[in-house]
Amino acid sequence: MAIGDYDEAIRLNPKNAAAFNNRAVTLVSVRQYDRAIKDYDEALRLQPDNGLYVKNRGNAFRIIGKYAQAIADFRKALTLKIDEPVKKQIETALKELGVTG
Repeated sequence: MAIGDYDEAIRLNPKNAAAFNNRAVTLVSVRQYDRAIKDYDEALRLQPDNGLYVKNRGNAFRIIGKYAQAIADFRKALTLKIDEPVKKQIETALKELGVTG
């Protein structure tokens, strides 16, 4: 799905947290990190306990070198409901950032 499709989905339903998250994932893939982080923020405003969205925002922070925010998001995501593969991704990211425990 292209960014324009997510724009339309959000226009039709501005409370669609998944559309904001998915558009943000797409924005990261085209290196529009600031815009992506705004979309992750909105997705999390709508669904604050979504561990996947928190992890995704952490990845965006990590890419742009905002390591403290990335670590905070990764740690928060580990306290939320996430599946095992996502948990492993977070643990690996934290290890690569030099964070233990």
